[in-house]
Amino acid sequence: MRESFFDSSESGGVEVGSVRSGRRFPVFLEGGSHADDPRTPATQYVSAALEASGHACVHLDGTGQSVQWTNTTGQPISFVNVRAGIPDSASGDGDTGTLDLYVDGEFRQQLNLSSRQSWVYEGNGNYNTSDNQNPADGDPRVFWDESHDFVAGAPIPVGATFSLRKDSDNSASFYGVDSIDVENPPAPLTRPADSISITSCGAVADDTPTNGEADSGSVDSRAAIQNCIDQAQQQGRTLWIPQGTFYVKGTEGLHAQGIIIEGVGLWYSTVYRDVPVPNSTPLAALFDLTSCTVRNFHINADAVSRSTVGGDGGAMDTTGTDLTGSVDLPATGDWQSWATVTTHVTLPAGRQTLTLDQDNGGWNVNHLGFSADEPAG
Repeated sequence: MRESFFDSSESGGVEVGSVRSGRRFPVFLEGGSHADDPRTPATQYVSAALEASGHACVHLDGTGQSVQWTNTTGQPISFVNVRAGIPDSASGDGDTGTLDLYVDGEFRQQLNLSSRQSWVYEGNGNYNTSDNQNPADGDPRVFWDESHDFVAGAPIPVGATFSLRKDSDNSASFYGVDSIDVENPPAPLTRPADSISITSCGAVADDTPTNGEADSGSVDSRAAIQNCIDQAQQQGRTLWIPQGTFYVKGTEGLHAQGIIIEGVGLWYSTVYRDVPVPNSTPLAALFDLTSCTVRNFHINADAVSRSTVGGDGGAMDTTGTDLTGSVDLPATGDWQSWATVTTHVTLPAGRQTLTLDQDNGGWNVNHLGFSADEPAG
């Protein structure tokens, strides 16, 4: 497998072509001055380039180096999401840094980046772990994380260029840039008439940027949100999450049944889970939901790995009405030998969401098919 690692020249940047709104564009797609990565990957299987989109990325390690795009989306760009990477700290706890955004060659703003939720080490008997963050063990992986922000000032107009540039005040020794998503989000949604806002129950928004870790001065809104959920269930109302970041601290989550949970929009409303790590308490998902409709908000967390010790219990567990009970599956003798199993369900009119709930392991699903019963003659 060939891997590419584009290094910007000291005299300029890498021009990587155009981007389209609402899509992710890896930086290797078009043109540019580039070269294969001269450095040895961490292993023959793992390196930043191999983990990047299309196994290629841009590496900025000198002042003035940049990567540039042109807005040919046909609409302004007011929001960017960058998949980037910066070095780990010597202790393995991660670090923070900034990278500068320019529009038509003029500085616009600094984007906050973090390595607190990346850099896992597989050496010294830690193969395939997601928990080991000791740099001394070697063989790192998980080099990338994402950072997003609204574009400061006026949106980036159609035809303008925009670039990410390492300036003298950007303190990380190097910056990897894998890809960028660009959007022009809609305005915040209006609160539904028959809804109850979590702020009316005492939830407090926190607008301090998180950048890989929770704000230590934030207010724990878990009890207030759960209180509002309970009221919404009792009154048959929508639960409204207004603009801002609302913290759920500790190892307990939120439980809801039979309601709509709605936010202002995923760019504006965030529920942030803050679990102290290392954690030894088994974690359920942040939201435990039964027969709920959930839309238009963002879930974030300061988990440092995909396991309990790292503070990750998942975002949502969703369940509904059991329509079939347990369905027996025959042994087929081979993973690529298939059998057809039929069962009947009765659904009310309207749009439905069906979920397969696994009672035990040892089976694969090839496809699902649905048909209506013939009416009785």
